[in-house]
Amino acid sequence: PCYYDPIHDFSIFRYNPADIKSSFKPKALPLCPEKAYSGMEYRIAGNNSNEKMSVHPGELSQLDRNPPYYGFGYNDMNTFYIQSSTTTNGGSSGSPVVNIHAEVVALMAGGSVSESSNFFLPLDRVVYAVDYIKRDELPPRGTLQAVFKHITFYEAEKYGLILDENFKEEMEQDSTGVLTVTKILPQGPAHEKLQIGDIVVSINDRLITKFVQMSELVDSSVGKSVVMHVFRNNDLIDVEIPVQDLFDVTPTKMLRVGGTYMHNMSLQLAVNKSLPITGVCVVHETSGFFQDSLSKEFRIIDSVNGVPTPNLDSLIDALNKLPSASSPIAVRLKSVDSIRNDKMVIASYPSVAMPDLIFTRSKTTGFWSIEPYTGMSAKNVKSDGESAETLKAETPAKAIFKPTMLVSELSGKVKAGVQTVLNTASCIFKQEALDKNGTEKPNELERKPHVTKQPKLIKKVGRSMATVTVQSICHADGSLDIFSSGSGLVVSKDHGIILCSTRLLANPTSQIRVSFDELHEISATLAYTHPVYPISFIKCDPNELKKYNITNLSFNTAKNNQLGAGSDVTILYMGRNGCLQVAPSSVVSRGIIGPEICPCCATPTYYNIEQLKLSSVPDSSVYGLGIICNQKGDISALWANIPTCLYENVSSYAALDISIITRALKTLTAPQPCDFDDIGVLDVEYKAISPLEAKALGVSQQYIEQKMEARSTSSFGNIYAVRRIL
Repeated sequence: PCYYDPIHDFSIFRYNPADIKSSFKPKALPLCPEKAYSGMEYRIAGNNSNEKMSVHPGELSQLDRNPPYYGFGYNDMNTFYIQSSTTTNGGSSGSPVVNIHAEVVALMAGGSVSESSNFFLPLDRVVYAVDYIKRDELPPRGTLQAVFKHITFYEAEKYGLILDENFKEEMEQDSTGVLTVTKILPQGPAHEKLQIGDIVVSINDRLITKFVQMSELVDSSVGKSVVMHVFRNNDLIDVEIPVQDLFDVTPTKMLRVGGTYMHNMSLQLAVNKSLPITGVCVVHETSGFFQDSLSKEFRIIDSVNGVPTPNLDSLIDALNKLPSASSPIAVRLKSVDSIRNDKMVIASYPSVAMPDLIFTRSKTTGFWSIEPYTGMSAKNVKSDGESAETLKAETPAKAIFKPTMLVSELSGKVKAGVQTVLNTASCIFKQEALDKNGTEKPNELERKPHVTKQPKLIKKVGRSMATVTVQSICHADGSLDIFSSGSGLVVSKDHGIILCSTRLLANPTSQIRVSFDELHEISATLAYTHPVYPISFIKCDPNELKKYNITNLSFNTAKNNQLGAGSDVTILYMGRNGCLQVAPSSVVSRGIIGPEICPCCATPTYYNIEQLKLSSVPDSSVYGLGIICNQKGDISALWANIPTCLYENVSSYAALDISIITRALKTLTAPQPCDFDDIGVLDVEYKAISPLEAKALGVSQQYIEQKMEARSTSSFGNIYAVRRIL
C-alpha cells in the first residue's frame, strides 16, 4: 500500500512489474472521470456474488447525487457519487466502471438492494492522488472539519438565496445546484466561523458549485487559510477559515494495553456523532481492562487518574507515570452520543494478557510497524515485590467419564423469597449487633426462630465468604464474558481451597483475584472444575489466608443426615451490594432438575441432577454462590448458580446437596497429589414421574409403596423414567 484516502473510499497499491513471472502482462486502463455522462452504458468486471470475473452491465443515471448513507460506521463525505439504476451484489466493490472504449470513469463503491441502485465513486481525487504517487510524493489533503451537502437551486431559493442574474446564469452553466453546510465539528477550524445552513458561493474568489472545485482549493491550501464567501441570513459575508492537514486528524498510531485497543479520535467517528476530534477512543477490549464497565456509549478516554488525555501520546505518558500496574486506574470516559455525558470507571491491568504493543502506520509506505510497549507490563508485580506469576497451583488430572451410573443431585429454580440484610456496610456482622456472649441483642433484627439461634455461625460464614473477580484474555469454551465476579466460600483454609460457581470460571484463560475485606486482593488459580455439577474449586496461597480471621466450616456430608421434607433451613448468600444476607426457608420436597437448552447460544446444560425444593428462595440479588444450613448450624447444601443463557447473562439457582464436593475436596486436600476419581454417567436423560404414571407403566404396587414411604426423607424416594437417550 502506498496511499489510502482519509475520507474517500479508495486506496492505491503499488507493485513491481518485474516481479510478474507469467507471460501474461496486465494492461493499464486509462482513468477518464470527465467522460462520465448521464445515460452512458457501462460494464463492471468483478467478483459479483463471489463469482469470479463476472461482467455486469448498466447505465449511469445521475452524476451529482450526495454520498450514500450506510448507517453508523464509515460514510463518505464532501464528494459527488454517481448512481446507476441497476444493482450488483457483494464482491464487486472497487471494480472499475468502464465505458465502451475500456476507459475507467468511476469505481464501484456500494449499492442499495431495496432500491436496485449502484453507487460509484468519481475518479477526480483518484487521478489527483495518482499524479502525486507517480512522483513519489504524498498528496496534500486538507480539511475544514465541516460536512457539506449539494442542494438544487430551487432548494437554495427556499433558504432565501437571491443572486444576480448574470451570477446565477454563470453558476447554472455547468451545475444543478450549490453546496450548503450540514455539519460542523466542535473545536475544528470551521467552528464558530461557519454555521449550519450557510450556502457556499465562492472560495478565494472562485465560484463553487461542485465538490471537486472546493476540494482542489482546500487541498492546495493546507497550512494556510481560505476566504469563503457564503450566504447567511439573507446576507453575503466573507469568512476566513484555516485549513488543517487531514492526515493530522487521521489516526496513525494504536496502542494495545491489557488486551484493550485504543487510538486517537477518528474523523469518521467524530463526524458520525458530531464530536470534537480530541480524546482517545477505545475500539476493542478483550481482557477486561475496564472490568466490564465499558459500554458501546462510553468509549472516549478523557483523563487517567485526573491527568487529561487529549491524544494517545498523552495517554501513554499518563500510563507510564503510574506507580504500579496492580493499583486501580481511575479513568474518566466520555459518551460518543454526547460530550456532556461522562462517567468515572476503575480500570485494572490484568496480570495475564496479550503482549502490550504499539502499532504505527507510515504515511509514506502505508505499512504498519509494531513495537512492544513495556510501560505497564514492567510494573506488573505484586505489591509485596513478588512476581504475579509466583503462585502456581498444581494442575489436577483430568476427570475420566464412564457411562456406568446415574448421577443424582439437588437443584432448583429461583423464585421470589424473603431476605434479611444482616449488615449494610461489610460482609460480616457488626460487633455492635452481638452482646459479650456472642448472642444477638434483643430487638435488633426480626427473624424466624431457627435463624436467630445461629448468630455465631452466620458471623463465621460471613468471614469465610470471598469476592471472586475474574478477568479473561479472550473468549474461549463458549464463554461470552471477559470480566465476571461473584462470591466464593473457603472450604479448606489450610490448603487455600475456595469453592465458587463454574459460571465465573467458564473461561480457561481467566486471571482470578480473591478479596475478603474489599480492600486487598490475592491471586488464585483454577484447581478443578466439576464435569457434571456447576461448581469449581480455586486455590490460593494458604499463607495469604492467615491474614484474615477465617475458620474451617462444618459440612454435613453424611447421607443419613440429608435434609428431608419439613426441615427448617437458612440460606446465606452474598448480595450484589457486597453484604451477607439471610433468607429463612424450609424443605418442601426433592426433585430432579431438567435441562434448559438455550436457543441462542451454547450454554452448558445440566441434567440428571436432584434438587431440594424450598418453600421460599432469595430473589435475583444473589451474587454468585450461597450456602444452606440446617438447624444445627451445619452446611447441608449449596445455593449454586446455573447459567441458562450466556448471551443474555441469565441464570437460575439450585439447592445442591453438599455431598457433591466431598470427593473432589478430598483429592484437593490430600497429603500427596493424586488423580481425581473417575466419574461415570449414563447417556440418558431422566424425568420424575408420579406414582400414578409409574403404575400405568407397569411398576408393581409394592415398589411404588416403598418409594412413597421414603420420598420425603431420601433422594431415593422419587420415581424416575427415561425421558430420552442422548
